[in-house]
Amino acid sequence: MKTKTLYACFFIICLLFFYCSKKKEKCILGEIEVPKEINLDTIQPNKEYHKSFLIKNVGTTNLIIKDIKASCDCTVVDEWDSIIRVGDSTNIDIKFTPINLGLFEKSIVIRSNVKDEFSIINLKGFVKDEK
Repeated sequence: MKTKTLYACFFIICLLFFYCSKKKEKCILGEIEVPKEINLDTIQPNKEYHKSFLIKNVGTTNLIIKDIKASCDCTVVDEWDSIIRVGDSTNIDIKFTPINLGLFEKSIVIRSNVKDEFSIINLKGFVKDEK
């Protein structure tokens, strides 16, 4: 009798642990909405271009932005809000200074508390010297 009770208690504890761990996982994950691409069209070399994009929290919990990095030194990301409440959004400003001529594709990587931790935005365009 004690063995059956012990197994039943163990089973209930395991179920509670499993349920709580799943519930915690849902609570710490937000949902993010960002553009997949920013197209700068045709631009000139050695000139600073400013662009911005919106990060929106479309989840049910706070979105926590841990980091935003650019793939090169030619792209600078300004400061950002690290916590975005449910339904809110924040504007991210970037500065891009192209050096080389021709087609370019750079990346901006956003690290946050969503299930797929990294979101990538492609910065594209064509650098043409107007001389």
